Amino acid sequence: MRYYIHHTPGRLRIKIPQIKHRPYRAKSVHDLLTGHGGLDKVEVNTATGSVVVHYNPEVVSCDQILNVLKYNDLYDESKVISEAEYRSRTSAKAGQALGKAVFGWAMGRVLNASGLSFLTALI
Repeated sequence: MRYYIHHTPGRLRIKIPQIKHRPYRAKSVHDLLTGHGGLDKVEVNTATGSVVVHYNPEVVSCDQILNVLKYNDLYDESKVISEAEYRSRTSAKAGQALGKAVFGWAMGRVLNASGLSFLTALI
């Protein structure tokens, strides 16, 4: 289980594997963060497992938000991956998906062509 963080002052995005495809966990994260002062908006995406927090950096810091998640067992800083590793993993997954799609298309074309040839030979 790996975490990814992207931060600019006023906006924090963190991938939290525990909420991916788990709406009940996502709601608990949303409710947990929404209750803290200085946070303007909390968006949770269960399809990607990410949380985007818009906050006022004059009131709360990125580290304070991460500490709330850490305290509630939703973040482990020892398992954070770098941006380069995150991009590499994302690219590899996209390449695999593309390869499967191209292979499926090619096999469909081959099977369609041989099916028609087979029918022609029978007739």
